[in-house]
Amino acid sequence: MRLVNVSNRISIPRRAAAPGGLAVGVLAAMRARGGLWFGASGEAPQDKSNAPKLLERDHVTYATIDVPEEIYAPYYNGFANGTLWPLLHSFLGTFHYSAHEYQAYDAVNSLFAEQLTPLLTGDDLVWVHDYHLFPLAQKLRDRGIRNRIGFFLHIPFPPLRCAACPAGLP
Repeated sequence: MRLVNVSNRISIPRRAAAPGGLAVGVLAAMRARGGLWFGASGEAPQDKSNAPKLLERDHVTYATIDVPEEIYAPYYNGFANGTLWPLLHSFLGTFHYSAHEYQAYDAVNSLFAEQLTPLLTGDDLVWVHDYHLFPLAQKLRDRGIRNRIGFFLHIPFPPLRCAACPAGLP
């Protein structure tokens, strides 16, 4: 069984650089057993195909895709970090919603599903990371993927009762 990590963005570890964030907790295990790590490159697409770029290093295959800036910015800065992040942290004063940003969020998750699907094999264990990719599992299911899919939210789930909420709300 191969472990497939999926995160919003990945950068290929450099030999001299210390990993940070998500990589600290996951990269050692990935290097020990091998696997695939899939995510956005942070670069603008150079061609229309947008096929994943594959690079193998230390038993890990990194698959990156270039997401067009016109959808990446409203997906990441807009819906993910302007809507979901404040909501998940009970910061309702900074929360905002835009249908355009939600459409970009949905489009990026669809692009991830489209580009990840051909890379998956029948026994892969897919591990999706964080709120940027909440809808990804359903989008993979809609594409016929029946693999086991796990999800890890890297921030605490908001409490049942919100101290920052206006009076009368839970």
